[in-house]
Amino acid sequence: MIVLGLPVRRVIDDGGDGEGGGDVAPGVEVHLVEAGDPAREHEVGRALVAAVLAARFGLAGARIAAPPEGGKPRLEGRPRGPFFNIAHSGGAVVVAVAADRDVGVDIERIRPVSRDLEEAALGARERETVAAAAAAGDDAAFFRLWTAKEAFMKLEGAGLAIPPRALRVDLGRRLVLDVRTGVRRPFASARDGPLVIAWMAGPPASSAP
Repeated sequence: MIVLGLPVRRVIDDGGDGEGGGDVAPGVEVHLVEAGDPAREHEVGRALVAAVLAARFGLAGARIAAPPEGGKPRLEGRPRGPFFNIAHSGGAVVVAVAADRDVGVDIERIRPVSRDLEEAALGARERETVAAAAAAGDDAAFFRLWTAKEAFMKLEGAGLAIPPRALRVDLGRRLVLDVRTGVRRPFASARDGPLVIAWMAGPPASSAP
């Protein structure tokens, strides 16, 4: 697939099956484009959404409804799907789509992280995980944790209204837990060069409250 002259590549989970085995994000496809110029992220993102919806669901010309304040963009006139979510970082754009369930996705370009940011975003055990990974030469652990939290926030449609430290990420079991509500969500994750991507899916729309 080509979008605005840019190649699109499929993102595949690289970390196993998560708790209980099986697909941790059933029915979700994730596609990535490197726009290069961060100023093009919005343009490329909308074109990528349109191209993936057309290719996957035959929805050429589907319109995206303006989201409510603090809410998520949806397809106009299609409350039961398909669903999509989009994220970008440093000129890279990623889109997750699913036929029958809501999705959340995040992407981050690996870069140095300040101690203040780490302490604001992560709990004590998570910071220990990052320190141990860094000592072993792994520079992606912070972003594995952070993208999982962001994917959870975006799936829930709450953004940073959820305090990041209220979310606990277990990288081994591929789970995010909201300690305030007890809600747990499995997530998928991948590294693509200097990029880290995480995504997750909700229940089927027909069974969601």
